[in-house]
Amino acid sequence: MKGLKSKVVFAASGTLNFFGEGWPIHRLYKLLFGKWKVRRLGWFDFTGSTFVSKTTTLLKREDGMPLTDELQPKKMFPDHVRVYFRKGLVLNSVDLSGPGAVDLLMRNKWQNRTKPFMISFMSLGKTLKERLKEAAFFASLLEVSKSEFKAPFGVQINVSCSNTEYSTKSMLKDSLAILEKFQRLSVPIDLKVGVVDAIEAGVEFIKEIEASGLCDWLTCSNTIHWGEMAGQIDWQKLFGSTESPLKHLGGGALSGKPLKPIVLDWLKNVREKGVSMPIKAGGGILCSRDVRDYIDAGATAIEFGSVSILRPWNVQSIIQTGNELLGR
Repeated sequence: MKGLKSKVVFAASGTLNFFGEGWPIHRLYKLLFGKWKVRRLGWFDFTGSTFVSKTTTLLKREDGMPLTDELQPKKMFPDHVRVYFRKGLVLNSVDLSGPGAVDLLMRNKWQNRTKPFMISFMSLGKTLKERLKEAAFFASLLEVSKSEFKAPFGVQINVSCSNTEYSTKSMLKDSLAILEKFQRLSVPIDLKVGVVDAIEAGVEFIKEIEASGLCDWLTCSNTIHWGEMAGQIDWQKLFGSTESPLKHLGGGALSGKPLKPIVLDWLKNVREKGVSMPIKAGGGILCSRDVRDYIDAGATAIEFGSVSILRPWNVQSIIQTGNELLGR
């Protein structure tokens, strides 16, 4: 990607936790789907992809899935996640739980990474003024510690987490002002938007983002909150009920197979309407064929996530296909 000599296939924010260590289920997958066990089919290995950290907020946030001091779920199978393997989808209410940006930087794990990567951040102030203040403070933290980083890094400004109590629609509207706070870093900047918000904002707003020059590329991916896009997602058919199995946790948000046609339609539309900026896209990428479909629709980079839970043996083939087709 522009300004960052990284791979063009990205493991989405949250896929590999805050520092790339992954999640407890991944240890099991490595045993079951290691390279030498399923070599003919592909294997569970993230080599060749660019790591994006789980999204952090400025302050400690305990809502959502409880974490240990080692930033792992307190339960092997968290109550906040429902996985439907046969249907190729996940429903989660994980939220942005984490220790906060200061704690993460003090652990010195980002600083000691040796390959290019992205740090994902989301401002969660109740007002624009508060969000801008948080963004400026986080940018200053990174600026002070930038010389300690062994590898090049970029910053992903996430305005797409649908599991918080805040309106992502208003965050997207304010994203240009937030992006301005990170220009002082002189590192690659990525703006991550949710597909529902991107559709509602319209192509003209995407063109405004492109014209601003405040981010090096746009990412369209992430989850869709329970009940949204009812015209394209048959929630009743998927879950056998109009009531979310995670209703007690706010309803949760959907990832996996049903997202693919929605993101593809958005991507094709913005390309047809003249948007030429680099776009990293994902949603429902479960096999190498899905990678080809995204590239054919106009993606300049690929982001995958739920496949690491739903089809772990396909992870390496997805990475290889993306890098091959995008010339890396």
